[in-house]
Amino acid sequence: MAKQSLNLPYLLLTGIILVAIIAIFAIFQPMLKSLREQQAAVAGVEAAIVEKQQFLLTIDQKKEVLTRQQQHEQQLAVVLPTDDALDDATRIFHRTAETTGVTIIGLANNSEGEKSKVQALRARGELVNVPATIEPLAVNIEARGSYQQLRLFLEQLERSARLMDVVSLRLQRDPTTLDQLGARMDINFYKHRGENHGQ
Repeated sequence: MAKQSLNLPYLLLTGIILVAIIAIFAIFQPMLKSLREQQAAVAGVEAAIVEKQQFLLTIDQKKEVLTRQQQHEQQLAVVLPTDDALDDATRIFHRTAETTGVTIIGLANNSEGEKSKVQALRARGELVNVPATIEPLAVNIEARGSYQQLRLFLEQLERSARLMDVVSLRLQRDPTTLDQLGARMDINFYKHRGENHGQ
């Protein structure tokens, strides 16, 4: 009987501790479950944020590529327009002549002859340095100026946004003025055939 009375407090204490543990577990179990759910939700939100950031980064890259393509297309439209734009080329020649002091005496359109020459070369199967999608245009310019003026004229044409080739150049001294030269030059420039011209 004395042994039972000595063990009773221990048993009671053990029972109380067990009841407290079960109570704590019962109380905190929903809280732990809620905490795990919140952690999962936060992880989901973080993943969604990363995904959106990657999407936005991709959009920025695509926008940059499209902008660059548009700039290249605009530049190409100046270098190789899709129309003949002989008037534009003529304006370039006259503007360059004004800035360099060269006098243009005559300008003749030789485009048809240049096109025929390229077509004949293609028909014979000979090597042509002009792609099939590009059509050559040509002018013959007769001009007058000093050696330095004519040199500057050619240099500025070379730096022009429009793609141009000086195919031939013939100089002759002007008998009336010692510092002046007469020049005849054949200049080729080009147009893009565009999507509707496959041949």
